[in-house]
Amino acid sequence: MADLPPWANDARLRSNFLDPLRLALALAVMVGHAYDLLSGQVQTDPIGRLAGNATSLSSLAVDGFFSLSGFLVTASFLRSRGWRDFLSRRARRIYPAFALANLWPPLLAPVLGLAAVSFSGPLTQSWFSLLHTLVLEGFDPRLPFPANPMHAFNASLWTIRYEATCYLLCGLVLWAPKGRRALTAGVLLALSALVSLTIVGHHQLATWALSHVPSLFDPVWRRFLPDFGAGAVLFLYREKVPRSRTLAAVCFGLLVTAMLVAPSALGVVVPVTLTYLLFFVAFAEPNAVVQRVFARVGDLSYGTYLYAFPVQQAAITVLGAQATPMTVLALSVPPTLVLAALSWWLVERRLLRRAVAA
Repeated sequence: MADLPPWANDARLRSNFLDPLRLALALAVMVGHAYDLLSGQVQTDPIGRLAGNATSLSSLAVDGFFSLSGFLVTASFLRSRGWRDFLSRRARRIYPAFALANLWPPLLAPVLGLAAVSFSGPLTQSWFSLLHTLVLEGFDPRLPFPANPMHAFNASLWTIRYEATCYLLCGLVLWAPKGRRALTAGVLLALSALVSLTIVGHHQLATWALSHVPSLFDPVWRRFLPDFGAGAVLFLYREKVPRSRTLAAVCFGLLVTAMLVAPSALGVVVPVTLTYLLFFVAFAEPNAVVQRVFARVGDLSYGTYLYAFPVQQAAITVLGAQATPMTVLALSVPPTLVLAALSWWLVERRLLRRAVAA
């Protein structure tokens, strides 16, 4: 066991820096968004400018979330008692906190004097919000921050349904016998292509399906599936992938070189290099102080990601002409962490403990 890399040691899988690292990624998203929300454009932070807008700090942080999820969700499925157990755990982890973050904007918008929401269809505002929540899609009151460079209430939530779909795809592939997992993945891709080609036309339901049900041939998957897959592959081959400073240096060099010289290659370079770098950091020698702190604080990464965007938008509204990336961060990070802590201790942790007990 001493010769195994740290991510192949079951004891180290319970003793690592994954929680601090995920929180750092969520805060990195906030840093990137502080620039984007003030400029009214995406990928405008320093890394975005360095990479010619081919990526950004917030984009790399989201890529990192998918890589970590690929590793952890693969482990979760292989250790589950079956599909029901796996889906129950995944649903408890992602749905309740998402629903809470998604359902209160329609109630809060009028209180803050934000722009009113109006829909021409028969669905009421509450039912429309509920429908978006069921498909794990963020619900935005129409132009709730009209004075800000960007108007969206919570544009970060769009990635959640892609992550949930990755959970299902991961389970389907791993459910197949080992020798047929590649074939299963190919069949899923073929079925996705068929769905994309057949659900066409101007029918309202078809239009809704194409825009709300992620297809594997959606261009977004060219980014997220490799990230998630890299994390999953690292778990499946965790005994054969060493933790090496040399490999980490090579990965870092390739990532920086791609950003500076060949940004178009980032889609190929990021999944492998960033995944390795993240796990190199996550499985460094354990630090008792850091682990005690995060054992008491809890996993605030998901709540931080869910609430950061609207809090930053509110900070920009309050600051007005005095808003800069640093002032927005100074005003928005503390309340975001408070909301994340409430989400963890009142919602996420309780439901996860019930799932374990069940």
